[in-house]
Amino acid sequence: ARNMSLDYAFLPFDSLGSAHKISLAFRFANTKEENAAVRDAYMSPNLLINDPGAEKFMPEIKGVKLSSDPYQGYLAQAQIYAELKNYAGAAAKCRAAIALLPVNDARRTYLLERQGWLALKERNLPRAKQFYIDAIQSAKKQRYADRVVINAYCGLAYSMEHAGDILAAVLNYNHALELTAKANIAKEIEKALKRLRALDK
Repeated sequence: ARNMSLDYAFLPFDSLGSAHKISLAFRFANTKEENAAVRDAYMSPNLLINDPGAEKFMPEIKGVKLSSDPYQGYLAQAQIYAELKNYAGAAAKCRAAIALLPVNDARRTYLLERQGWLALKERNLPRAKQFYIDAIQSAKKQRYADRVVINAYCGLAYSMEHAGDILAAVLNYNHALELTAKANIAKEIEKALKRLRALDK
């Protein structure tokens, strides 16, 4: 596992015989540098308002690969289930992956946001809304904002819009707009806001 190591040593002591030494170490927290690297590696590139489909559900997974890392294995399985449109199966693999992570691991935010996407695919707006809220809260606890957080705000806005809460949808799209520095993403969010403002008249 990522935060665990097991070491073994054989220690000869001449006439005194020998000894076997086994040590197990577990690290409970990632450093800020590690979390930053994780966020860079696992940023989801697809905004909900410009959804490219299940083939891009977990774009860091390139085909099916055998891995000794259980976390990577669960992600690969989640991608396969998503492509098969078995969204419940994909969500189960996301839950299995997140259970392996420390509470302050940046990848938790990513997996929460992805589960929001899956819930929307299952047309479960309340569940999607809660996952997006949880993703945003997770990011706030770690005091960072990246593409995953923008996706979460857009997903929450989309959920609110389809639940009939236009004001909350506008608020969350605006949060996403404040966080993005990319012109093409800002343009898509502005389109969504323009549509919502027309509905609110």
